[in-house]
Amino acid sequence: MKKNQKAGCAFLGGGCLVIFCIGGGILLVLAIGISNMESPQNANPQPATAEKSDYTWKEDHSIPGIKRSLVVFLDGKVSEERLREIALELKSKETRSYERTFIVYLLPGMKENEGAWATTHFDPDLKIDILDFMAPPDQN
Repeated sequence: MKKNQKAGCAFLGGGCLVIFCIGGGILLVLAIGISNMESPQNANPQPATAEKSDYTWKEDHSIPGIKRSLVVFLDGKVSEERLREIALELKSKETRSYERTFIVYLLPGMKENEGAWATTHFDPDLKIDILDFMAPPDQN
């Protein structure tokens, strides 16, 4: 048996695929998602929704019930309205409740922990700030 496989269950990218054969050649396939809700940091950025894939994100730090910090990697500058949409989308994906959610946005060429082009903070209400002076020279 291969690593990360168990009888009747093949682990595929954080999910579990279960296949059952029911007499007479009928096949039922059931996919069960497995969530890692305790992970304080996602090592790999998560893709945005399929409809609007102009960003990826990762969780930078969280204190359960208190605060959650996210880093968003944008493909380029976006409007204030788009920042609002991204912030609300990420907030809606929270599996726990937090008093505050802090989101920083980086443009191509920007590095983590060296400033941000924009921020959207739920403290507790949403506040959006665009810090255009932080944009790399090729993004102005």
